[in-house]
Amino acid sequence: MKSVFRPCIDLHDGQVKQIVGGTLDAENSSSLKTNFVASHPPEYYAELYKKHNLTGGHVIMLGKGNDEAARSALAAWDGGLQVGGGINDQNALSWLEAGASKVIVTSYLFPEGSFSLERLQRLSSLIGKDRLVVDVSCRKVGHCWYVATNKWQQITEMEITKETLDMLSQYCSEFLIHAADVEGLCEGIDQLLVQKLGEWVTIPTTYAGGAKDIADLETVNRLSHGKVDLTYGSALDIFGGTLVRFDDLVAAAKTPVFGNHRNWGLCTPSGTTSASTTHTMVSLARTIRNFRRVGFREWWRQMQYIGDAKSGQFMGKDQFGNRYYENLNPEEEIPGRHRWVDFAQHNYNASQVPPEWHAWISHIRKDPPPEDSVMQNLSPPWKAPWTENLTGTRGAFKTYNTTKPKYEAWQPKVSARGGP
Repeated sequence: MKSVFRPCIDLHDGQVKQIVGGTLDAENSSSLKTNFVASHPPEYYAELYKKHNLTGGHVIMLGKGNDEAARSALAAWDGGLQVGGGINDQNALSWLEAGASKVIVTSYLFPEGSFSLERLQRLSSLIGKDRLVVDVSCRKVGHCWYVATNKWQQITEMEITKETLDMLSQYCSEFLIHAADVEGLCEGIDQLLVQKLGEWVTIPTTYAGGAKDIADLETVNRLSHGKVDLTYGSALDIFGGTLVRFDDLVAAAKTPVFGNHRNWGLCTPSGTTSASTTHTMVSLARTIRNFRRVGFREWWRQMQYIGDAKSGQFMGKDQFGNRYYENLNPEEEIPGRHRWVDFAQHNYNASQVPPEWHAWISHIRKDPPPEDSVMQNLSPPWKAPWTENLTGTRGAFKTYNTTKPKYEAWQPKVSARGGP
């Protein structure tokens, strides 16, 4: 099982747009923040996804005035896209007849903000469980997530838990979950939510919100154990973004499943290094791809300090300012070189890496310190701050001694020469 990319088409006022989810307020249009408005019609994107056989995508109608645009997208790929937004028991069948593979329902299940099991059961019986997707998009309240409806503006009383998802899965075949708090911000996915979904879900699930790097796909795969798929929005180049290339996601979709990154093979059956592995490290295309991802300034820095053009997911920063990265795509980085550190100091050495990050970068620990509860609990109050090895510098340790030295340095004495 492996997490895959699921495409999307978000519609607002009949156009394909990318919007910051938390600003979708029907009563206050001035608060709406739009990242992208497409010049292409919806069917352009549907045909693009069909061309690359990117199944499981969804068309979301954000408000009124989007029916015609949604139908044009569905017609461009009959049976290839799901549709959501305003779905109820009166129109669900008509959307399936229009070409939707499944219908996605949210607000209809929450009349006046309260969940109605009777409505879910009626809709599931009407169209069939296998053609129904329940959207449990959510917002975080404290340390919990609650389902949000009406364009994610109304927070309901339904908390997302394993029990809730188990109950809902009896009447649907799939979940769609937008993390509304990070939707459209391109500031990173809600990793804790993804991890919890991996523990809780038992049916196909797609997560959307905050994805900003192609490495996020592998992060979702790792955190959810392949149970959750990922949607990219504002970060994607076809939606005006600069952080993720659509062609790279298409290539990733065609990459063979390698399984857990700890078990990646470095050798062919004969025991020799595979040509594909060598190609990964010396490919000109790889260098150009990473250059385009990180930009000239970061690429120049990498060539001075790392000696290689690399791109990956930012995993965290330690107290010294060192930054840590990971790229689990076997087509881009071979095992042993898929975790690295970008030192903050010009004169750097390995002792500048604190123990907790050393454990991660050396694969002693699976998760980075910010996500590793074991490492976080290994910092008792009496523990002294970590310092680098200062041997050979003016800060090197010297034992304090009060005894008279046995040997004294020779002090040359020069007598004045006499006159003639």
